[in-house]
Amino acid sequence: MKQLSKIKRYTETASIIEFAEFILGELNGRTYVNYQALDLMRIPRLVPGIFVYDIKNSPDKFKIHYCGTKIDWFYGQNMANKAPLDHYPEFELVNEIYMKSVENKQPCHTLRNTHMDNDLADKYTKIETVLVPCSQNGCDIDYTVGYADYRSSQAPMDPQLQLIDP
Repeated sequence: MKQLSKIKRYTETASIIEFAEFILGELNGRTYVNYQALDLMRIPRLVPGIFVYDIKNSPDKFKIHYCGTKIDWFYGQNMANKAPLDHYPEFELVNEIYMKSVENKQPCHTLRNTHMDNDLADKYTKIETVLVPCSQNGCDIDYTVGYADYRSSQAPMDPQLQLIDP
């Protein structure tokens, strides 16, 4: 599993590594994971942070096919069948690397934070994701599956967005 060691170059977050191990373990000799054959209930602890984008039915905009409760909580709404870019302008940078991930058929890793400043809170949240392109036919990317980890952060940071070499 060459990609796992490459993913570990970018993160030490246990849940991101566990998700990557599961997804890459599902390759079964294929070049790409078949999302429709995945049994995400084999990793129930991670399901709240899992997200799936439907690429074949919304190629121009990342539209959420499935979204765990942790992600819905972050957005403050059920995000199924919605495009994060329509609800979260800061998503533009992430959207760009996700698009490159699909175009280049490579996984990607992001680490960034967001600032909440309102009457209730003034805080930063660090968001780390890994996204893996999926293909049912082994050639065309039809879905992506990813995992998001959210942690408190004390200060702003420059976003780190990178494709992971195959």
